[in-house]
Amino acid sequence: MAALFGNPIAAGTYVLTINSGVYVTASSTTTAALTTGTFPAGSTIKIVNNGYLLGRGGSGGGSKGGAGGAGGVALSVTTPLRLDNTNGVIGGGGGGGGAGGSTTIFCTTFSGGGGGAYAGSGGSAMYPGTNGGVWTGGAGGVGGCQSNGGAGGGTGAPGSSGANTYIPGGAGGQPGAAIQTNGNGLTWLGGNNSTQVKGAVQ
Repeated sequence: MAALFGNPIAAGTYVLTINSGVYVTASSTTTAALTTGTFPAGSTIKIVNNGYLLGRGGSGGGSKGGAGGAGGVALSVTTPLRLDNTNGVIGGGGGGGGAGGSTTIFCTTFSGGGGGAYAGSGGSAMYPGTNGGVWTGGAGGVGGCQSNGGAGGGTGAPGSSGANTYIPGGAGGQPGAAIQTNGNGLTWLGGNNSTQVKGAVQ
């Protein structure tokens, strides 16, 4: 966010408005969809979110019995922030689904887990999982010695485990936080409820 204001060097009031219908998303689970950045001491920082802030979904498990990946963070707060989410939605990335296991030790195929929302990748396998959507996780692969992959989690939700058989299916991935405060102050001006904030505020 600070970069949008030219990385200011003077204290001031800085307001970022995300317009209605705009999606701000992350390209990977290792970076937040939006990070506030660093502003000079004494500044007042405010976000008015009328759109959607979404963390990247975790990848589905891609090895026999492999775990789903964790989802990413939607908003990373690195300076004290005033947040008006009255007309918006903030959601952490869904966890990826776990890959299927195997019914016998001799089975050489397996099913990948589904990707978490938003846009997590389905697990690569002979029976691959599907990619996560905007709000819903992808389906796990079906097949692979009848040991199906788990579904990816929806926005702010964990992924499901893969089918548990002779070789256990993988665990579902954990969701990313909706907001990661990093110990900084967060003042809500509206929209702080489970319908508009999907995932943890930590």
